[in-house]
Order: sequence, then structure tokens, then C-alpha cells
Amino acid sequence: MRKVLILLNFIFFTIILLYSINQKEELITNGEKLILRLAPVDPRSLMQGDYMRLDFNIAREIAKCRPKDTYQFSTHQAIIKLDERGVATFVSLYTRELQEDEKILSFKATRRNITIVTDAWFFQEGEAQRFQKARYGEFRILADGKALLVGMLDEKLLAIK
Repeated sequence: MRKVLILLNFIFFTIILLYSINQKEELITNGEKLILRLAPVDPRSLMQGDYMRLDFNIAREIAKCRPKDTYQFSTHQAIIKLDERGVATFVSLYTRELQEDEKILSFKATRRNITIVTDAWFFQEGEAQRFQKARYGEFRILADGKALLVGMLDEKLLAIK
């Protein structure tokens, strides 16, 4: 009986894992390109081991607009506009109908932070110097506001590989 329960747990978690992977792959394949400007972070924390701490300008703009006593560990949405290069600017919190040229961007909020998708970019050990040139994050976004960080871009919006 114990072996059966272990096998069923394994199958259950494998199905969940495969479903999650499939959702991310679909987002990468079908999502629209979205670029967010990186905000400066504490330089002592910019590069730590094999990841880079991230913050985005748009998160700081969202933080200025939200009530300070709400959004504890919850997901919300903002309205953004993309320029001709795909760089997003914050319009407002999502409280009204979208205009034709606007999109929804989901974010997570706590009392202290606004997080757009993630707050870290992981890379191979020894590659930190290459990623110090990063000025933008490249995302794929769906119409419902779900986004996924897929790469880092330099000042000229060229992929850092």
C-alpha cells in the first residue's frame, strides 16, 4: 500500500510539473513581447553569486499609486502602454476599461514591495560581468496580464547572451 501511495504522489506531482512547464512554454510561444526598464538596485546586492537582483521602474511607479494599507501578498493588475520599441510605461492601476493601445500587466504586492513577475535573474556562474550591462528585462505577456521574464537587454535593446 505504501508503494502505491508513493507512486500516486509521484504521478500527481509530475502532472502538476508538466502542466506548469506547458503553461510557460505557451506563454513564451504565444505571448507578446514586452520590455521593462530596470530600476537601480543597491550595487552591493546587484550581483550575488549566480543571480542578479531585479527591480523595474514600472514597479516603483505602481508603488506610488497604491494605498499603503492594502495588497498584502496578493496579485493585482496595472494598465500599461507599449511604445514602438515594445517598452512599457505605466498608465494606472487596472480600475477601468482598457483603451485600444493599452494592456494589462499583473504584479504581486506586499506592504513593502511591488514585484513584476520576479525579483531575480539567474545565470551561469562566472557570467556576472556580462549581465552588468543589463538595462531592460524582456518579457512575454498574454492578454490577461500574465508575463514571463525571458531575457535581459542592454541599453540598445539588444539581447545579452
